[in-house]
Amino acid sequence: MAAARLMADYPGLDVRHATSPPMGFVVGSPPAREILAALKANPVDLLFVALGAPKQEMKQEIWTREHRDDLPGTVLIGVGASVDIVAECFREAPRWMTRVGARMAVPPGTGPAVLPGDIW
Repeated sequence: MAAARLMADYPGLDVRHATSPPMGFVVGSPPAREILAALKANPVDLLFVALGAPKQEMKQEIWTREHRDDLPGTVLIGVGASVDIVAECFREAPRWMTRVGARMAVPPGTGPAVLPGDIW
């Protein structure tokens, strides 16, 4: 969804890979190795890594650190929920909520899912 939206908004943008790993994605798992093989077969200059909640930041950092040497010439950037916001899977929290530290306190179904114990 996000890739199609970005290509429509930015003519000339070349999105070569848009993969959604299965729920419970584990770094080093067979699906992770398949994604890496596809990226090696068709290299890109810029790779946005957005692994979902819970603990997406930790997964993104581990994956990018583990594979940065496997993808020479590729800049890897962890983007978190940005992809979901671009794809309009949910709305971004209002700016005032972000300023007061209540960004995750949005009505159910309108923001990112956060499970108890996932905020660290």
